[in-house]
Amino acid sequence: MRKSWLLILGVATLLMIPLNSYAKSRILFVDSYHAGYDWSDKVTEGIKSVLQDKDAAYCDRVVALPLDTFHVNDFDEWKIAFTRIQANYDVMIMGNTISVKGWDPAAAERLVLERTRIPTGSDLDWVAPFSFIAYTRVAEEQGRWAAQTALKILEGTPSSSIPVAHNIEDNLIVNLKVAKAAGIKVTPDFLRKASRVIQ
Repeated sequence: MRKSWLLILGVATLLMIPLNSYAKSRILFVDSYHAGYDWSDKVTEGIKSVLQDKDAAYCDRVVALPLDTFHVNDFDEWKIAFTRIQANYDVMIMGNTISVKGWDPAAAERLVLERTRIPTGSDLDWVAPFSFIAYTRVAEEQGRWAAQTALKILEGTPSSSIPVAHNIEDNLIVNLKVAKAAGIKVTPDFLRKASRVIQ
């Protein structure tokens, strides 16, 4: 599921870049988990499949883009990586920061606002203060599904007959502070689509 949101976010973020800049563009996906962690590896596979799949929509625009993944262990490494990324990449997809040792949200936000130069995105609402755009799931939808499924089981429906569900609802979070720092002009039409705006 997380893989799907990152793919959508990655493509949506890519489509904001002028098409003529794709030829020499590079994207960096920042993930705080180590290589070999199954969930993280699958997220990375999902991103690569969007950017490298020759049959994907817009493949002529994105297939040639190299994708780099960078893992950090602590907040100092994250600060160094974030700063370096701004000068060497065109788009950054930020993964989960929860395992970054010593994570300091206030210091991270200050650094982002001082040094952001490229569009950043995430699929996590708690990363929205540090990225231009976040395309996130709706936790209440998962809760409703869990409760409805529990009731079905209590009413006698075998759990084996209940199909795997996928999120349908989403939230678009737009961070105007980060947009301003990156020099991104956000149109009123795009802003109207946002579930939440950080100003």
